[in-house]
Amino acid sequence: KLLDRAGAKRPDDAWMAEQRAHPASLFMVLVDLKPVIAPVPDRTSASIRWLTLEDVTSLALVTDDALFLGLDTAGRAHFALSITDHLARATPGAVQYFRPVVDLRTLAMQGVFSPEDQSLAGQARALGQWHENARCCGKCGSATKVKDGGWRRKCWACGTEWFPRTDPVVIMLVTDGER
Repeated sequence: KLLDRAGAKRPDDAWMAEQRAHPASLFMVLVDLKPVIAPVPDRTSASIRWLTLEDVTSLALVTDDALFLGLDTAGRAHFALSITDHLARATPGAVQYFRPVVDLRTLAMQGVFSPEDQSLAGQARALGQWHENARCCGKCGSATKVKDGGWRRKCWACGTEWFPRTDPVVIMLVTDGER
């Protein structure tokens, strides 16, 4: 799934709240930054296990700080919810929803995820980890609040804005004639 990140709409708090509350919205759950997957019975392939708003509500998960991943071609919003293993274990009925969880490296090495799912899960994991590490302002130490669907944090005390890191990556192939 290629998603439109809707950068121009993300700062609109009312629009984000509407998307989080829309019955058609889908949620990827990360348990300790590992995506919950839906493998086929012979485990030769897998996909992200997308939960509906009804599923998320029945599990009593809070969507206020859900990380907005984007809109699909049908206009349906996709979010990520990053939770701890402790919360996953303490959630009644969660075993049927939160298993199996597999780290991204293993999924990549096994080649069971599509490139699109691998990319979305990687994006969600990167955002989730950034949020874990950016809960407090690096300037004044106060708590920060999630803004723009998870693509910005703002300090409630000094007003400093924080954004996720973007690290450039280059993959190269060195050749020497036919080698």
